[in-house]
Amino acid sequence: GPETVDEIGRTLIDQSEQLLRQRLRELPDGRWEARQYIDVRGEIYRILLAMTKRDDHLIFDFTGSSPQSETYGINCSYWAGLGALFGPLFPLLAYDITWNAGLLRAVKMIAPEGTVINATRPAPTSCATVCGVQSVNNASTTVLSKMLLASKKYAQQATGVWHGTLHALFLFGINQQGLETIGFQTEAFSGSGGARTFADGVDLGGELVNPICRMANVETTEETFAVRYLFRRRMRDSAGAGKFRGGTGGEYALVAHDASQGMNYNVSSKGVLYPLAEGLGGGYPGAPANFFLIRANPVDDRPAELDLLESKDRAPVAKTNVDRSFAQSLEEISGRREATSWGIFPLTGDDVLYVRWSGGGGFGDPLMRETEKVLGDYRTGLISLEAARDIYGVIIDEEKEILNAEATVGRRAELRTTRLQDARPISVTAQ
Repeated sequence: GPETVDEIGRTLIDQSEQLLRQRLRELPDGRWEARQYIDVRGEIYRILLAMTKRDDHLIFDFTGSSPQSETYGINCSYWAGLGALFGPLFPLLAYDITWNAGLLRAVKMIAPEGTVINATRPAPTSCATVCGVQSVNNASTTVLSKMLLASKKYAQQATGVWHGTLHALFLFGINQQGLETIGFQTEAFSGSGGARTFADGVDLGGELVNPICRMANVETTEETFAVRYLFRRRMRDSAGAGKFRGGTGGEYALVAHDASQGMNYNVSSKGVLYPLAEGLGGGYPGAPANFFLIRANPVDDRPAELDLLESKDRAPVAKTNVDRSFAQSLEEISGRREATSWGIFPLTGDDVLYVRWSGGGGFGDPLMRETEKVLGDYRTGLISLEAARDIYGVIIDEEKEILNAEATVGRRAELRTTRLQDARPISVTAQ
């Protein structure tokens, strides 16, 4: 009867609270911080999070975060922000506890009104899921993992940030059957796993809150929309470096195909200027996302006129004899790049849409990564020679694809010496 069902419900809720509080008492007290950035058309918003753990409760404090945007729907409501911080908490702290309201009793969120984390009317919130919410996911993952890393018993539960940028990109227009069509580009769900204290992150490994790749087949997209993929692959040098690297993100390029009126796309992203998939314990962040519309302009000798959103790439106009409609890499696509990380854009003629998404954060010092793993990543195209040399300190014979062990020892010693020369002491005051 209902009395029994209600009693079971109350018991499960009380049990979950007790088990989470018991786990928190096993973890060290302290304060851990993280920050995230959202950039939209030259406007930059900052999300600050300080998590304090005392005895059997947690306080997540977003004081200092930027005021809400009055123009772009990047903002969270209070409840969206609260739900977002619990997204990583459930799998990291309560993986073996029933998920219910009992877990909320041990957690408090401080989010000042009128900020990107707790917007008030009439601030827009339509893109919160891929902007403010995921930024809170990322920050929550970082502070929780820092706390776990401080515990010998629970250090293996810590992780670098998974998939720092969940971009929303919709294709719409008249397809090859003459029908009006609109739909989501599912590459956003392919993700990238964060590194752990004992293993690399999973390439295209989904998100921490959805640890599975849910990317549609290329053929499914081409059947639905009047487009053709030039390529889609794991992206080189996208994984956050570390003793254990993050999982790779990916990249793809497509053109309108068999489209009498061309196609269009709508993209909303939390930005391209800052890496958002933080590493852990000295691990590097995953590479940031980016979006280009590459116009079919004549090739010339001038550098591309990159605007603020593209400035981090510093990529010149491609000069190649490759037919751009069959290019197999970004470097082979001739034309002038235009940043398109927010807004509605046409995809017509021979113009190319290029998209890349972020890799997962790494764990530990890259100079401590096993050299054979670095070589393996190079052989499979996941890292470049430059990354192997300058980040991992590993020297690879490009022609033979083998390690130069002696040169590697010298290179790693050189990088460590440079670190010490560039290091600056910090003052620590005991509390």
